[in-house]
Amino acid sequence: MPELKPVTPSPNAGFYRDVLFCTIPLLMMSYVLYGPRPVILAAVSYLMAYVCDRLLAPLHGPDYDSGELSSECFAVLLTLLMPPNISAYVLAIAVLTAVVVKEIFGGAGNYPFNPAAVGYSLVAVAWPQEVFRYPALGKIPITGTGTLTLYDSASATLRNGGLPNLSNVQLLVGNYAGPLGAGFTLILIGCGAFLLLRKRIRLTTILSFLFACLLVVWILPRAGTGDMPLFSLPWTYLPQRLTVAKYELLTGATLFAALFLICEPVTHPRSRSSQIVYGFFLGILTMMIRYFGAYEIGACFAILILNALSDRLDLTVEKILAFLARRKAKAPAPAHAAPAAVPQAAPAVQAKPASAQAQPAAPARANPAAAQTAPAQKPAAVRQAPASKAAAPQQAAPKTAAQPAAAPKAAPAQQSAPRQAAPKRVPKKRFADDGLTLMIPSLKNIPTAQDRKEDSNGDA
Repeated sequence: MPELKPVTPSPNAGFYRDVLFCTIPLLMMSYVLYGPRPVILAAVSYLMAYVCDRLLAPLHGPDYDSGELSSECFAVLLTLLMPPNISAYVLAIAVLTAVVVKEIFGGAGNYPFNPAAVGYSLVAVAWPQEVFRYPALGKIPITGTGTLTLYDSASATLRNGGLPNLSNVQLLVGNYAGPLGAGFTLILIGCGAFLLLRKRIRLTTILSFLFACLLVVWILPRAGTGDMPLFSLPWTYLPQRLTVAKYELLTGATLFAALFLICEPVTHPRSRSSQIVYGFFLGILTMMIRYFGAYEIGACFAILILNALSDRLDLTVEKILAFLARRKAKAPAPAHAAPAAVPQAAPAVQAKPASAQAQPAAPARANPAAAQTAPAQKPAAVRQAPASKAAAPQQAAPKTAAQPAAAPKAAPAQQSAPRQAAPKRVPKKRFADDGLTLMIPSLKNIPTAQDRKEDSNGDA
């Protein structure tokens, strides 16, 4: 029997488990407002996703990870995006679409589009009356919901140019007609804090998305909302702008999509710069769909559009950053750094005369070269070198030709000087022309007849 290779667990399994945990308080709040029907719908959709995922498991072979709960997570999120009176077959089609889309593209970690957004967009386009009409608050029967009175949501009121008659408490608690789990603002904020502590979502994407939504609402509010004209300066009508921004951000499943759909790890950009760009354009596109489209929850449609560009967005942003880094590296030094080099160069120029004075050997080395052209001055210059290394250069350099009386003064110092200083004498040019000394270097130290004659003249 062949050995089965261990299945590598999905790196995103923790995200889906934590999101499923966050849906529990949302379902509990739905149970308080609408009765047991939302909980039953969520349980049925969870089981349906589980069964479909197991039936399609042979498509993945031995690499299938049964502990990866992405399909079940998408199913529960779809339930919370639906109204309390949603028909069972509509929810089943949405869940089945999400699971099939995930498996078609290779299963966990391989799909390019958010499966939950695909399932919701399909049923929203096919059955808008089922998805965008909501019953009043109260207990809803498990079956027979066709006789309920349905109302428009707060987002539909904004789209029609009006303002919802909702207090701040109602907006925070979710005590108004809307999706099952997308209106509980306080609970959503708590879920977001939990996911941030668990490092499951990225704050850069969420903040850039909400900032883009607020920017569109603040600069271009809907026509007629809050008694404001379509085009007005951003610093005018401040109370009306704040009121409209409050309703736009806290309704229409904006926070729900920011936490659970936008930050889905498989379809989410990887670099931080790409996440900022992704969230910003996603917010602008979401508000444009809500403004000019027929669907009040525009985040799902915007997510599908941006998912198609997610990988390309990563590559494009990386190329732009690399190009800017190269430009910065090739940029010339700033202009204010040039004067700083002048004080450094000035001491270097002044240090050369000082170093020339501190080295007395330089004039002494120049005297033997001059002695070759003027043999009469050579003995005096040579005898003065060992006498005094500090005082002799100061007297010999400027007064070699002007004062011939310096030679008798150096005679006592020459008599007491040791004889071994003679080998250190600078080699004469005649040794370089003698081929024998080039072949036998030791012959350089043997005095010649001319050297003996010069020494005898010096002793005399």
